[in-house]
Amino acid sequence: MYKSRQQYRHQHALYHVLGIILLIMILIFSGHLWYQHNHQRPSSHRYPIMGISLNQSDGSFDFQKLKQAGVDFVYVKSTSGASYADDNFEINYTSAQGSLMPVGVYHCFSFSSSPQAQAKYFISQTGDQIGNLPIAVYVDYYGKYNQHSLNLKIMRQHLATFVTIVQNYYHRPCIIWGNPGVVNHLIGNLPNKKWLVQKSAPTRKQAQFWEYQTNGYFNRNKINVPLPLTVFNGTKQQWHNLFRYN
Repeated sequence: MYKSRQQYRHQHALYHVLGIILLIMILIFSGHLWYQHNHQRPSSHRYPIMGISLNQSDGSFDFQKLKQAGVDFVYVKSTSGASYADDNFEINYTSAQGSLMPVGVYHCFSFSSSPQAQAKYFISQTGDQIGNLPIAVYVDYYGKYNQHSLNLKIMRQHLATFVTIVQNYYHRPCIIWGNPGVVNHLIGNLPNKKWLVQKSAPTRKQAQFWEYQTNGYFNRNKINVPLPLTVFNGTKQQWHNLFRYN
């Protein structure tokens, strides 16, 4: 009887230890999957240049630490529509330039404001702080605006007008950024390069930039902050050719 109780206690202790070990293994495996999901990037041989995009909701970052983490370039938001300026544009732009990191700026296109008003506002708020990369124009459906409610012909004309005004003013090409369904819907006959947000890798003919992860994580003061992760869809030599705008 005594031995049976002792054996039961030993078995119970053994099961308890095995349970703890199993739990630790599950936590380690889950952590590995989380890390892979949030940090894994496409082949650095195929895509040697990786970057991020920032707006005021992301807060401020130490750009030197971002460089140490493998970030090669950054796009910072300047404006949206014809009346919204990003509160962190100045500090993000200045900090990126201070770190000698290649920097670009972007505008969020609006369907409710005229292209002329948007271009005027973008130019007034951005000034000559356009960095050394193509100017990005982000397009996406929102609210009541979608592929069914918008007049495709008119919206294509509006996007083309905005791009033409900005390109003529800065003598710098624009790149159209967004989900491929939206970009291909609106870009029409514009010859501009694309920056596509999608899971599968686009060909170099389809896109110059590829946002492969919308919620990759970077550590800021021991807090993981989700950021969109993008790679340049080309070689290092092609990447350096973009700096001819300097």
